[in-house]
Amino acid sequence: IVGSLVIFGEVFGLQKEDVATSATLVLSVVGFMILYHISMPPNKYRLFVFFANIAGMFLAFTLLPQFFSIVRIPTTDMILTIIFSFAAESVFRIFTWVAERGQRWTLLKINGIKRNIKRREENNRRKRDDFRGRLENRRNNRKVNKSSRKTDRRRNKK
Repeated sequence: IVGSLVIFGEVFGLQKEDVATSATLVLSVVGFMILYHISMPPNKYRLFVFFANIAGMFLAFTLLPQFFSIVRIPTTDMILTIIFSFAAESVFRIFTWVAERGQRWTLLKINGIKRNIKRREENNRRKRDDFRGRLENRRNNRKVNKSSRKTDRRRNKK
């Protein structure tokens, strides 16, 4: 958005200081949108931080304009700044929507992979238990067969 603002300023011959001030204002608006988004759900502390940041930015723009290279811009440039701020909000909303959908899709994929891993582990455990059970049965059968052979030998000797 800021890049398009700079290009717009060059195409229409706006002064560089005015474009820099507009870009700074647009960036601050975008920053506050991000801060608002990550502060959800609001509580007293988050609201305090949000409004304290807005007040701090307002004070910095009015009391220390040279720090941000802020100059008084004409009305037409201020309207341009407002338009680009609305555009930034729209772009931010779209990117947020895409990122949240991508995150949801990724989580669904990860959960599906986890479910498949659990199923495989469960199947492997069952197979291992079945194999151990069969081995146990074979050992028991051998013991039974050996003991029955011994008794058969004793009977035959008598």
